[in-house]
Amino acid sequence: MFNPKVFSLIKQISEAWKARLVALFVLAFFASIASFLRSFPFGYDSYASILCQVTGECGMLGMQPLMVALLGVLPFNTFLLNLLFLICTFLTFFALFLIGLHFCENERVVWLALLVLVSFCPFFVFHLHEWENELFAYPLLLLSLFFLLKNKIVPCLGFFLLAGFFWGGVWYVGVVWGLAFCCGWLALPFVLGYFVFGESVFGFLIPTNVSESLLGVGLLDLFLLVVFLPFSLWFREKELFLPLGLVVGLVFVVLQGKLVFVLVPFVLLGIARFIVLVEEKGHNLNILIPLSFFMLFCMNIAFFYAEPSVEQMFFVQDSIKISKDYNLPLYNDWSYGYWLNYYGQDTNYRGSFPNPDYNNLQKPFIALSDHNLTTINCIVVKEKEIITKVWSCK
Repeated sequence: MFNPKVFSLIKQISEAWKARLVALFVLAFFASIASFLRSFPFGYDSYASILCQVTGECGMLGMQPLMVALLGVLPFNTFLLNLLFLICTFLTFFALFLIGLHFCENERVVWLALLVLVSFCPFFVFHLHEWENELFAYPLLLLSLFFLLKNKIVPCLGFFLLAGFFWGGVWYVGVVWGLAFCCGWLALPFVLGYFVFGESVFGFLIPTNVSESLLGVGLLDLFLLVVFLPFSLWFREKELFLPLGLVVGLVFVVLQGKLVFVLVPFVLLGIARFIVLVEEKGHNLNILIPLSFFMLFCMNIAFFYAEPSVEQMFFVQDSIKISKDYNLPLYNDWSYGYWLNYYGQDTNYRGSFPNPDYNNLQKPFIALSDHNLTTINCIVVKEKEIITKVWSCK
């Protein structure tokens, strides 16, 4: 039966807020459509989480206690997965909307800024629909920031610490937001970590050869919206968003792309300020509404065809079948490791570099690789109009 306390709580929500929540949910739905339509979950590391769910093998997930516990009780079901994506996306938009309203009294401007941010920033379609631990940390961190702005320290710390059990990167977020919001004490855990763990605390910031961690690649997740970052500095009038916080955030993101989330509130307020400045000049920016929905449609199209494609997953299955038919060991580029695990194929090459040293492997073997292996006398067994090939090396 329906809980009467829940029903009473819903009745207490004003009609205006009910309309806002519905609008935020609709926006979240538009950002999630392609995820529901995909044949396979998006991304490479998503399959590490799926492997944990299906087989109980969770060692590759590192220090993510809440995520591992959650994966231990959640059954793997693509519809359930997409439902979680939708809920986390909605909560993220809700928290951003609250933060926008805190700074800008013109609600129309906040809506327009949020719509532009969501539609033009690949982060919201791609990273909020990837089955990784950060998914749960994002809305928790934004809610923590909102309560910080309201000087409600207990819920602020509560949401922040809860997010920390999902994602270790929250401490870097705390440094940037702590500096930006004149609450430098938020950086204290990071400083203490330096004295306890030494320089290893900076290890997460070191760029790697993994695509999401390449030097400077994080700014691509903001697309053209990077240009709005300087406009957020206008809010210095409220002694918030100091340039030091923005600069440190930019440095963090350039070094480690996975930290792009730290700049999201800056971009939101930068867009809001830009809209105010332009409309004060007598220009109406309502044209951004249809343009934003068009961009969101394009983002969904790009996400629908993002890795792994149906063709790539067929290649993974075919490589396993070919290796069994030839009765030969199968080696793979590390990027395909979790996908192979998904179909029951064991491999030591997954999650990160290095790749197998194909030059020195004992022949014969089958290889699933993007590299050109003709130099070691391998022949292509299967290929199509993608760079992935199945090789026979004898």
